[in-house]
Amino acid sequence: MATKKNVKKTNSKKTKNNHKQQRIKESRVSNRVKAIILLALAILMLAIMIVPGENVWKAVHEFMYGVFGICGFAVVVLLAALAHRYERGNEKRRSSARLWCVGFAIVFLEGLMHVIYAMATNVQSFNDGIKIAYEGWLQGVVGALVGGLLINL
Repeated sequence: MATKKNVKKTNSKKTKNNHKQQRIKESRVSNRVKAIILLALAILMLAIMIVPGENVWKAVHEFMYGVFGICGFAVVVLLAALAHRYERGNEKRRSSARLWCVGFAIVFLEGLMHVIYAMATNVQSFNDGIKIAYEGWLQGVVGALVGGLLINL
């Protein structure tokens, strides 16, 4: 015969397991929502980068190229990879560290592009480099900030 204590222990174990399963299910749903939002953002950003459009769309298109330059396409791929990571539910630190490394590599690539461009065109000041980077479509302002700091060092 089961005693009262044994019955309470098994009931408490069942409720703990139910709560744990519910948290796992909620985590999967929230990861799926994050994945959908990131994928939608990546698709929207890709459309903005490709299609020049008119009026507001054109302003956002020019802003995206002004900020990221041609490396905006790499940012789109990074967002899609992040969405895939959330969809798979892969929360390992290793995959997260890899995505951070890819992000830093994109930023430093933009900076390198700015250093090469600044040396080829003989850009004189940091402010001129940022202005030229925003108006041009090669490295963007992010690259001009990183590259300008590297040039000044």
